[in-house]
Amino acid sequence: SLDPFELVGFAKTGALAPEEMRVYDTRAAGFWPGEGCGFVVLMRRDEAEAQGRRIYAVIEGWGISSDGSGGITRPDIEGQILALRRAYGRAGFGIDTVSYHEGHGTGTKVGDATELDVLSRARRECGPDAPAAVIGSIKANIGHTKAAAGVAGLIKATSAVHAQVLPPATGCSRPHELLAGETATLRVLRAGAPWPDDGPRRASVSAMGFGGINTHVVLEGATETRPASVDPRLIDMLTSSQDAELILLDGRGPDDLARRVEQVLGFAERLSRAEVGDLAAELSRSLRSRRARAAVVASSPAELARALETVRDALAEGRTELIDVDAGVFLGTRSEPPRIGYVFPGQGSPAPRDGGAQLRRFPDVADLYEQLDLPPDVDEVSTLIQQPAIVTASMATLRVLERLGIEAVAAIGHSLGELTALQWAGACDETTLIRVATARAEAMSLLGSPTGAMAGIAASRQVVRTLIADEADVVIAGLNAPDQTVVSGPAAAIDAVVDRARAGGHRATRLPVSHAFHSKLVEAAVPRLDEHLARESFAPLSRSVISTITGRVLERGIDVPRLLCEQVTAPVRFTDAATLIGERVDVLIEVGPGRVLSGLLAANGVGPVIAVDTGGDELGGLLRAVGCCYAMGAAIRDEELFEDRFTRPFSLDWEPRFLANPCEAAPDAEGGAAPVLAIADEADEATAVAPATDEATAREVLRRMVADHAELPLEAVGDTDRFLSDLHLNSLTVGQLISDTARRVGV
Repeated sequence: SLDPFELVGFAKTGALAPEEMRVYDTRAAGFWPGEGCGFVVLMRRDEAEAQGRRIYAVIEGWGISSDGSGGITRPDIEGQILALRRAYGRAGFGIDTVSYHEGHGTGTKVGDATELDVLSRARRECGPDAPAAVIGSIKANIGHTKAAAGVAGLIKATSAVHAQVLPPATGCSRPHELLAGETATLRVLRAGAPWPDDGPRRASVSAMGFGGINTHVVLEGATETRPASVDPRLIDMLTSSQDAELILLDGRGPDDLARRVEQVLGFAERLSRAEVGDLAAELSRSLRSRRARAAVVASSPAELARALETVRDALAEGRTELIDVDAGVFLGTRSEPPRIGYVFPGQGSPAPRDGGAQLRRFPDVADLYEQLDLPPDVDEVSTLIQQPAIVTASMATLRVLERLGIEAVAAIGHSLGELTALQWAGACDETTLIRVATARAEAMSLLGSPTGAMAGIAASRQVVRTLIADEADVVIAGLNAPDQTVVSGPAAAIDAVVDRARAGGHRATRLPVSHAFHSKLVEAAVPRLDEHLARESFAPLSRSVISTITGRVLERGIDVPRLLCEQVTAPVRFTDAATLIGERVDVLIEVGPGRVLSGLLAANGVGPVIAVDTGGDELGGLLRAVGCCYAMGAAIRDEELFEDRFTRPFSLDWEPRFLANPCEAAPDAEGGAAPVLAIADEADEATAVAPATDEATAREVLRRMVADHAELPLEAVGDTDRFLSDLHLNSLTVGQLISDTARRVGV
């Protein structure tokens, strides 16, 4: 049913998504049309059991309502509630016992909000203790298949109940506000999860139609038996989803690489989204460690094509090196591997409590997050939360980079980040690092003055010294860049310095921290931290760490406890450390959450630098880091990107084949007879036949056809476009109108 009339109609109503189809997302703006059909076999349960049939699920209840007042695209709340009440009335249990809702989910702003509101309200009416249910929609995977959309949702929900797995939501990276917050009764999953052990396995399916039709079906698992474990292949599929893919190419030289790029460009934009991952896996298997290399990071076929065009153009211009971090495009022909440096963020960067997309894709880092013992009901900016969470996220990324074959030659860490740099250099193991970070956070939080504050000022050290001259308790706590200085001290005094700086035309901002770090206001934390460090064991450093405490390379046998105690009150000399590491490496990777240090390094004229942004909802940062290192000549383990991941075979000789619309086979004016439109009179005889050689003739013919079809006088049909719009004729009606008239006049 993907005919032009239908697509134009949906476009005019604003129902089609102009960009990506997002379902139950804050940016929902329409749907993508899809095609398909589905089959299910229904039997009475007792008959199926008597015949020994495999039962995937049992339909326990169903409800239908049609109030006729919802409008062609606007769903009606009361109509949906009526369908739900009828369904659960038949089922004999409440909606609060349903763990998964397969929603209608067209991805339109009004439609999604209405559906979420109805389901949330229905669950909330069951009482405050009703658990939150998972929601998703298959439309985000296959598009809106219109007449087949309901049966597609039924098949998905049935499969979920049978496999005993709650499916993840696609197309929902920023969940709707009704899905957020502790009081939400619905939630989306980033990755699939085993069905809860408590209670029955129940799912529902909602589907709606034009004009106010609402349907709701309730399913239940056929048996109480729970599998000992989830099918490994299913686990691979559930953890395979990525927001972006890393495409790696190589060649014997620039010309050979250019031919490879052109080959992939020939079909890149015509791939489906899933096929981008299949292509990435196939290209990874075909690499031969050749000298000319290219890497691009893309989240869609269109992005892939644009990135490859950039590589092609660069090669055509004779360029052999290109590093465009923002675009995710990298090109290189180095014969020697690059010198890679790590930078570890400190407090002030985001503090994720889970690993986000990275943990979902690489679940072997889960044990690090399980070691986190964070206090509940504590503010997110609290030192107790931030320090151990940031360190854990950085360690998780270190593990993933090591798995992918990335090795650094030097590292720096900003304040707290120096702890992670020391662990990377061999001073301690991961468990010790988490203990030390937790002890450091507790000492600073409990013994540091709660009246302290910090601020960043866009000015040099010399200028800032004049700004704080009258504030004896305010100190320079950090030298982040030539014109970026951090001050620390009592909150009232910091506010006065900020006001003074702004009055002088300097940008100044209070930092989101809980204490005045790197000042005398946290000096009381040193003895307690020293006491804890005395109980830990530290080894000599085996790798190069450039300290932001001293601004120099640390000696192999450095006294780590003494260094960490000094760090509490000493200023952060990030500019000195950044300059020194910039002289020793070719590329830097910000290993941990956020992108704060990437900006500071750029301000120091050091780069290129790539932020992994651990804990975020995207893998793009990690893939860009790996892609850049590969293009620069690093021997990465790219096969690890596809280990335990579901991909399908892909032929590089692939040519897309599509179902052809019969209308496209009609002869055109140059290739044969022009399309002929006929006008029929009341006697069913052709009274006028005219080639549609111009728009005016075509519109006149159509006006006569509409008048005949609607049994109206010709003069009643004025503006044909408006007339058709007022009639709300769908594609089937218009198509039938044309074919009927054509048949009657014999053309």
